[in-house]
Formats: sequence, structure tokens, C-alpha cells
Amino acid sequence: MALRYTEGRVKKGGKKGRKRKAGGNSEDNDNKNSDNQLECVPRDMARAAVAVVKEWVINDPDHTFDKTRLNRFCNPLVNLLERAVEWSKDDAEYQAFVENELAPCLVAVCAHLEDNNLWKTLNHAVMTKGESPHAKVRYSAVSIIKAFYDKIGEEFLVLLPETVPFISERMEDPDENVESATQELIAMVEKLSGEDLDSYLR
Repeated sequence: MALRYTEGRVKKGGKKGRKRKAGGNSEDNDNKNSDNQLECVPRDMARAAVAVVKEWVINDPDHTFDKTRLNRFCNPLVNLLERAVEWSKDDAEYQAFVENELAPCLVAVCAHLEDNNLWKTLNHAVMTKGESPHAKVRYSAVSIIKAFYDKIGEEFLVLLPETVPFISERMEDPDENVESATQELIAMVEKLSGEDLDSYLR
């Protein structure tokens, strides 16, 4: 998988995470706390968490990483596509993190799930990043969706109907790199399906 995007330096900054409230042992509170912890931790800790999740799903024959774990970790992991913009000093650092760490982790999670309902959760989370104000994030989202199709193959076409609007919107993206990545995604889908997507995208 090759993610290639170059643009001007991105201004650092971002809003601080909310403080966790003391008390409460419900699963909902645990999930919210997990979200905040992963999204607000320093860069090195977030990168370590990504590595841990990847190793978890690669070495998980008993499938302990299940629906509950996906619901807990999905959004915090995907949100790192934008968090990394804040901590990356330049495009090269951002690209290296996404290409070498985050994208392989998300693809490994997707491959591990083996359930199209769970694929849908992950696929949808990544597609929401197509609305990011940062072109490099939109580019990465398109490339990761393409990587899902590349890894899973024809079975992932079950999610094509809900992915078509995402593809259609990114075809009109103002950034030429995002548009180019979308054309590569279309080519991948057409190769797997054996069909021309033009009629679906009109």
C-alpha cells in the first residue's frame, strides 16, 4: 500500500481533550474514557497504542478482538488521521505515520473481523474523514478504503452501495491528489467487481 501526499506545512494546534469525570463503572463510561485517552495522549503513546492493536489482531486466533472491542477502539483509532496532523512537523512525518503505522493497523483490524457488519462500522468511520478540511486526511481516507478492498477482495464489495456516495464526492474533491487517489479506488473496485462504476456514480 502506498500513500503519497504532499502539501504545505500545516499549522499546529487543536482543542484539548475533555477531562474524565471521576466515578462510574458502566461500559459506556469505559468506552468514552478509552476514546479520550487514545485521542488525547502524546504522540508516542498513541503510536504505541496503534502498534499494540495491530499485534493484537494479528495474533488473536480466539478472536478476543470482537464487536465490543471494535466499538471501543474504532473511532479513537480512525480519529488519529486528524490528530496526526497536529503533531506532525511536516507532510513526510504525517505520511510516514499513516502509511507505516495507522493504515496497516486499520487494514489488519478489518481483515481480522471477518464480518461484514463489523466491516461496515470501520468502513463508515474511515469514510467520515472524507469530510476533513485537511486534504491529506481526505487523501488518506480514500487510500485506506482502497486498501480494505485490496486486502479483503470481492467479499468487501458488499459495502459498495454505501461507499458509492463517498467515491462520488471525492471524485469532485478540489485537491487533485485526492481525486487521483479516488480514481485508483475506482479502478480497484472495478477490477474486483468486473463492472464499470460509471452508471453508479452518475
